Formats: sequence, structure tokens, C-alpha cells
Amino acid sequence: MVYLSLGSNLCDRFAHLQLAIGLIRYRVGKITAISSLYETPAWGFESTPFYNLCLAVETSLSAEEVLKATLEIETYLGRERLPEKENYQARTIDIDLLFYAELEMNTPALELPHPRLHLRNFILIPLVEIAPNLVHPTFKKTIVQLAEESPDEDKLNRLEQAMKQPKHHQFIAIEGNIGAGKTSCMHLLQEALGGTVLAENFFNNPYLEDFYKNPEDFALQVETAFLNDRVAKYQQVLKGEVKRPI
Repeated sequence: MVYLSLGSNLCDRFAHLQLAIGLIRYRVGKITAISSLYETPAWGFESTPFYNLCLAVETSLSAEEVLKATLEIETYLGRERLPEKENYQARTIDIDLLFYAELEMNTPALELPHPRLHLRNFILIPLVEIAPNLVHPTFKKTIVQLAEESPDEDKLNRLEQAMKQPKHHQFIAIEGNIGAGKTSCMHLLQEALGGTVLAENFFNNPYLEDFYKNPEDFALQVETAFLNDRVAKYQQVLKGEVKRPI
């Protein structure tokens, strides 16, 4: 089990956190618990208050792989990193790896447990909700005990908004203009994730030639034919004639 702390204080804070949760579900593993959402003062610098929460995630990735995935998610969501000495800054998303099971490690890239989690209420209070009896492997104290002993005097405002638990979808749909690279993207996803490709029978569409000659008159027919083809493929999946796609 891995525990993560998420924060955002730029633009649509709620949306950034919800997007990050969805990407964590896809890239890291199954989310088993999501804390309440809290508005908290910026820690270490003057800025817009943060929205913060904690997650518990089941993962088959190593700690280093989890770190790599979360850093890539931050970058995808617009996180810009400054030099370490200027690291206290506003950000669209911040994802901290707090615990990875009972692992203790200290490398230039990653320190576990997070070295400052016991000093920060915006981590401890949400974490108490989802893992009150989790024992810090270094301090030999539960999260509840660490929260009670926290020297942080910041007050958190618990918000009524709740994050949605991401659903596990069995399909990835790829759409785009002709020539945009949909087929190449589809095969790259298949290579990465496994599963079955359900591609359109593009050249078997009986209205395609007419569509290119007269798009306005044949747009509905050509799209209806593509839709019927998709329905037929999905029926094959439901009947067990092909394995479920990615």
C-alpha cells in the first residue's frame, strides 16, 4: 500500500486534484481510500490557499516507479519546478509520496517515509481519516499520535466538496481527424497495456467514396455505418468471441 498527499493552489484547484486522482488510478494503481478535501494555508510562502487531500493506493509498482509516475502526472498537469532552494511556490498540482508499505529509504531522488510529514497538518489531518492506525516505521507512532503531537499550528478548513472515486473502464476510445495518428496511438497503447484492438473497418464502409464526393449528403450515412460497425464489434466482445479490449 502506498499513501500519497495531493495539493493544488493554482487555477481550478478542485479540477486539478480530480484529474490527478484519475491519472493516479490509471498510472499507479487502485485507489482504496480518499480523504476529505481541505483548504489549507500555503506552507512556507505567501500564496493562495491550497486544496489538500490524501490517498491510499494499491500498486504493483516499486517506490521508484511510483515516484516516476507521479512526477510525470505533475508535469502533464502543468507543474513547473524551480531549483530546490526556490521550491516553495504556487503549483497546479503537488503529489508527495508519504509511505510505501513499511519501506524506509534515503536516496538523492526519494526519502521514505516523507521526511516532513510529521510536521505538516495538511498531511496529518487528511491521513488520520484514511489510515489512523498506520505506524510510522521510523518513529514507531501511529498517524493519530503524530497528529496529536504536531507542532504545526495551521488550521484546516474541511470542505463539503468530495472527490469522485475513479471508475475502472474496460475501454479506451481514440477519436480524431483523419491523419491525426489514431492508429499509431492505438497500437502503442496496446503494446503498453495489452488487450485487443477494435479498429474501424474504414475501407469497408459502403458510403465512404460517396462521402468524399459529397460530404453534406452522405455524412450521416457514413457515420451511421461506422457506428453499426462499432456495435457489431462490441457484440462480439459480449458474446466472448474476442477478449475484452484495453
